[in-house]
Amino acid sequence: METKDVFYIIGICATLTLSIITLYLNLKNRRNALREHLYKEQIDFFKDLFLELNKMNAEFDKIINNPNRIKESEYQNIINNIASVFQNNEFLIPSEIAELSKNLIVDSQEFYLIQLGSDTKKKQLAYEVYYEQYYSLLKYVKDFYGTDNLSIENKNLHKKSNLSENKMLREVLTQVTKNVLEL
Repeated sequence: METKDVFYIIGICATLTLSIITLYLNLKNRRNALREHLYKEQIDFFKDLFLELNKMNAEFDKIINNPNRIKESEYQNIINNIASVFQNNEFLIPSEIAELSKNLIVDSQEFYLIQLGSDTKKKQLAYEVYYEQYYSLLKYVKDFYGTDNLSIENKNLHKKSNLSENKMLREVLTQVTKNVLEL
């Protein structure tokens, strides 16, 4: 085997290796793009869901503060809107969140039905149970997305940025002051 044949074989092997690495990276990057898109879609879903849940919370607060308001309540429309949000995004929802949301809706229905009665203790208990479910869903969603961790990371990045900007500004001002004093 001649020297040029050895170089050809080395070149072919190097090309094959680089091609395999490139293929692997392309597949990995494609998955990252899909993951990022799914993340954005889920965020949009949760924005829509919590918008409707906040409307329901406001409606329940009005009902608890003014029991006569139950007759003119928008509860059924809000429940229909929540159902619509879920139906439009069913394929995006993780199972645990779907289960927590279902429990929240069941508790909201119990709260609403209990408000039709006259037992004040039951009304208050149903109100508390509903809000416990709401906050457990909210906590789970925040943990699911790592909201607190991302906020801490952003805050640290901002502090580092400010420190370096302040240091640079101090240095520039010091230099300008020295130059002015020399004049």
